[in-house]
Amino acid sequence: MNNELSGMCQSDIKVLPLLRFLAKQTNWQSFCCKASTSKCRIDMKLNPFNKNKNRIDMDPKEKKTKQEEELKVDDIQDTVEGQSQNEEATEATEPLTAEEKLEKELEENKKLVNENQENYQKELEKEREDLDKILNELNVDKDKLMEVIKSFPIIGIGDSVMLGAINNLYEAFPNGYFDAKVSRTDYEVDDILIDLKKKNMLGEPILIHLGTNGDCSRSCKLQIMKLTEGHEVFWINTTNLDYVNEKLKKYESEFSNLHIIDWKSLSKGHDEYFYSDGIHLNPVGRKAYTEVILNELYNYYMNEYKKKQDEAIGKYEEEQKNKITFYGDTLLLSVFQNFKSEFSKSNFITRDKFSYSDLMSLISESIEKKEITNRVVLIFDEDIKVSEYKEIAKMLEGKEVYVISVNNEISELSKLENVKVIKLDVKNNKDYLMADNKHLSKTGKDELTKLVSEVINNE
Repeated sequence: MNNELSGMCQSDIKVLPLLRFLAKQTNWQSFCCKASTSKCRIDMKLNPFNKNKNRIDMDPKEKKTKQEEELKVDDIQDTVEGQSQNEEATEATEPLTAEEKLEKELEENKKLVNENQENYQKELEKEREDLDKILNELNVDKDKLMEVIKSFPIIGIGDSVMLGAINNLYEAFPNGYFDAKVSRTDYEVDDILIDLKKKNMLGEPILIHLGTNGDCSRSCKLQIMKLTEGHEVFWINTTNLDYVNEKLKKYESEFSNLHIIDWKSLSKGHDEYFYSDGIHLNPVGRKAYTEVILNELYNYYMNEYKKKQDEAIGKYEEEQKNKITFYGDTLLLSVFQNFKSEFSKSNFITRDKFSYSDLMSLISESIEKKEITNRVVLIFDEDIKVSEYKEIAKMLEGKEVYVISVNNEISELSKLENVKVIKLDVKNNKDYLMADNKHLSKTGKDELTKLVSEVINNE
């Protein structure tokens, strides 16, 4: 059989054995691969004659076989074309130069910085909203505080002084429980507390007025405080026994949940409150006694609300204090992802070119809006002069200012009280820079991130 090859391209050599086989099986007279600029095409011609016969008449089975073989040839041609296209695509995709890679990285970082600024502002707004919500809730509670206090399931344990005012106390505290009797001493308190605990009746707060009939031992007092652990205890002192009152003061310094109601001082000069013994209460005194208790409870819980407000504000301010704002040009852009991973809750403000006036304007605006963070990091190539840094530091008086130096000499700024200079020594570490001797390499970025982290996080 006569096989003719012409213009075979290199990629088709691999399929020659298969083509020869097909030619032998199907009486193809010739085939050729013609090279072109874009792909190879296989042309194959059927031999209408064989060596022994003038013409071949194919039966249906042979015809079917021939069609199947034609499909195989089509598959081979598609394969060759696909290989050629892949080779062309590979040749067309050339590796990016170092400058192109840097430019691409900076563009990607710009988008990330913008996203970070948006998220930072949203988080800032949420923190303020959360603080306002807490303060508003506390203010609402304060307005209703006296109403809340009167609804307390208060427990009162006392002697004949409390017993005289029992009706006034129940009127003031309708949900309370009062146990008072004549000549009672502190020694009886622990049994009462144990019984109330067993009955699940030990409410909040606990009001005690004992000592008029003498004091009890230290172990007795400690047992009372042990049984009232976890409850606020308001202990009313006596008008007749100073030594009892003095000892009670010492216990108040030991136990944070013990609060003295200084009935002796508050009732001093009010003879109209007492019967002739100066101890037991007349109707006027019973009313005043009840009002004193209400007011002392109100003052204590109002002070607790103020503490919660101060705690909420303090927590918010501390969170703001720990935040950092980075201002910078392309130098900051190039290290953004490193810095972001190290200082995740920070704000980053960048420009391709950052003039001194732009920077002063942005910082001034942040101060006016009370959004300026306690720590500010300035990272520029060479756009900002030393004299300008000094003016910025003056504007940020009371804040911690960190100035990062890579290519410029700004060591004299260290003399300023609120400024710390962080210098990356690129002169003695050439591997910190890329081949252009201008932009930071990966090693340089990692080292700068490490330096900044060490200085700021160790403050």
